[in-house]
Amino acid sequence: MTTPSAECLAAMERYELLSRTLGHNHPYTRAALQHVLELAPQSFHEYMLNMAQELGLLPHPSGYTKGGVPVYCLEDVTQHLGIQPDEAQHLITQFIQEREAAGLGSGLIDPANVHVTH
Repeated sequence: MTTPSAECLAAMERYELLSRTLGHNHPYTRAALQHVLELAPQSFHEYMLNMAQELGLLPHPSGYTKGGVPVYCLEDVTQHLGIQPDEAQHLITQFIQEREAAGLGSGLIDPANVHVTH
């Protein structure tokens, strides 16, 4: 795995501090985690994706971006996790709002850049 940059390591320290003092679910802590993920090397993202797939936390991808990033369909995720689509949509909306508030953009992928698997 590629070594994180100094900026990423500093962001990790900030996240750990906020997590200890404010708790994992505090908006500042979640924003700090999003910042860490933005700065993390690609190898970290690949490692986490592989782990999530091995643990059965994700359904099979619905497609891939041109760069090979897996993309998941909302319906597949809700069925896999056993939650209602409205609840999933609420969580996604909250996630997007937190990313945008942290200055990270929505994180959404343009469907035109997705190759659907058959």
